[in-house]
Amino acid sequence: LETKELNPTTKANIQAVLQKCYHGIGNFETALQRIQKQYNESSDPILKSNLLWQMSIIKATRLGDMERAREDWKKYLSQWPHGVWAREAEKRLNESMNVVSQ
Repeated sequence: LETKELNPTTKANIQAVLQKCYHGIGNFETALQRIQKQYNESSDPILKSNLLWQMSIIKATRLGDMERAREDWKKYLSQWPHGVWAREAEKRLNESMNVVSQ
């Protein structure tokens, strides 16, 4: 999807719709790629924090990739220690570490 002629908000909205479509049909890898692309292109810290959270949840719950999910939760906590998802990220990180140590 070439969207160079579109403004950043429109591009972000298109990316969001595309990732929701891929997620809806169960194509989680492609949904994850779309979110990652939007994350990389965004300069909005609030949007980036939410996108990182979305990526971590897809990795943990849909792809079963706890290692990559933990990396995202650690990154979230380092960049947004008081963010909307900080408590949940810390909880999930701690729970996942307890599972690994058992």
